[in-house]
Amino acid sequence: MAKEEKKPLCFVISPIGKPGSDVRKHADLVLNYIIRPPAEKAGYEVKRADGDAEPNDITSRVITDVLDADVTIADLTGHNPNVFYEMALRHMIAKPLIPMAMLGTVLPFDVYSQRTIEYDVTDYDSHNQARERLAAAFEAIGAEGFAVSNPVTLAKGVQQIAASADSKDKVIIELQEEIRRLDMMQHATRNELARLIAHERNYRRSQNESETKSMREWSNLMEHLESQSGGDILSLFKTFPTKAVLIDDESKE
Repeated sequence: MAKEEKKPLCFVISPIGKPGSDVRKHADLVLNYIIRPPAEKAGYEVKRADGDAEPNDITSRVITDVLDADVTIADLTGHNPNVFYEMALRHMIAKPLIPMAMLGTVLPFDVYSQRTIEYDVTDYDSHNQARERLAAAFEAIGAEGFAVSNPVTLAKGVQQIAASADSKDKVIIELQEEIRRLDMMQHATRNELARLIAHERNYRRSQNESETKSMREWSNLMEHLESQSGGDILSLFKTFPTKAVLIDDESKE
């Protein structure tokens, strides 16, 4: 029997939380419904820290996987310190990393320039879009001539140019500094936009919940009136505080 060929590893860096916690539910949803389908379709074995059955020290295992994985995906949602630490390790060794984040996440400037795949766990269409972007990222990583680009590799490149005596290289440095300044402005604008979008979504959600509650009250009222058609209707209305004032005012006229 032929030995099964080992698949390349896609290691997922994310907050995990305790079993049953909101953090774990969020992490599992992102892993199983957004990350796993395109990763496995691209031929990767998908692994997260809690999926390792080996008895070795968990910190050592995680760092080993971060360093050895063919591709890593880092979920920056929640600004988890461990995620950023492991992301930095990956940057230092210049191996492929795909950053992700919940829509509305304010990203630190040092990682803002990376193409981050955003998703919304409450929006099914967003799941599809994130899966499509992940599939495209896996395809790009597997393409011939792919080169890793991250803040560390870019900084090393700038150092090499700065050490050059060529005047053209000096111009390149000046242009890079100008691009960095523009990136900072764009970063501030993007964060403010993300904050406004998140605020607007929360406002819509609260409005919808309020309208639903009001409709439920009226539905309960009508059912109660039907079942108590022979009773004192005025007293029945007064069981609903939001309508009682109107009934009282009309009864006094």
